[in-house]
Amino acid sequence: MNGDNGVQLYSHHAKECLHSQQHKIDKFLEHGCIRYDDKEKVYHCLPIEGYNKTIYTIKKEGGELVCDCQYCTTKIKKGEDPMCSHIGALYEFWARGHKARLDERVSMGLQMVLSEVSV
Repeated sequence: MNGDNGVQLYSHHAKECLHSQQHKIDKFLEHGCIRYDDKEKVYHCLPIEGYNKTIYTIKKEGGELVCDCQYCTTKIKKGEDPMCSHIGALYEFWARGHKARLDERVSMGLQMVLSEVSV
């Protein structure tokens, strides 16, 4: 795909990506790409229209998360840390979900306290 699609673009001239990995992670979450497959017991990172067409699978192997993307597969073969943007998006998805549940519990607790005070 040509041109800056707002997600990620590799600059062959600079030999680096134009956006940070965190930017890409945020885009995956913004587009709702992380989904759990209850039947297969794995997570999928769905494609972003105009950026890619591949669904990546993230699962636990040997106690660690691995992704079937080219980056992760290559890092594993080299014995390096396989932390790709898809795995990063899953960790962020979990963190944001936990924060949302915590915020909801705090809000409910505050409402209970306020209702008791106003009685």
